[in-house]
Amino acid sequence: MKTSHAPAIATALFIGEVGCPPDWKGFPFIPESGRTEDLSKPDWARDMIGLIQKHKLHWTGFSFHPRTGPMVIQDWDYTPTPYWGYSSRKHWLARSMKCRRCDKSR
Repeated sequence: MKTSHAPAIATALFIGEVGCPPDWKGFPFIPESGRTEDLSKPDWARDMIGLIQKHKLHWTGFSFHPRTGPMVIQDWDYTPTPYWGYSSRKHWLARSMKCRRCDKSR
């Protein structure tokens, strides 16, 4: 499937409050059938940041408080969380991430 991102390129596009939690505990409103991701693995974070990089989008990392999710940091020493902070930090250090599911045929 071929898509055009011309409208997004011609328009200012900003992704705010993007992130992922460590598990589904805080999301009881999402039924089991809708929980397609294993949040304990880095796949979602890697693919989201890979998609952002691929299309050169602008975004914010959310949240820089160790008790407000989805947390980028674990503590006030700014230790990255393994599920969201680690991938965000790699991006901010200018490391490329590949969105694996972006390249799959659907």
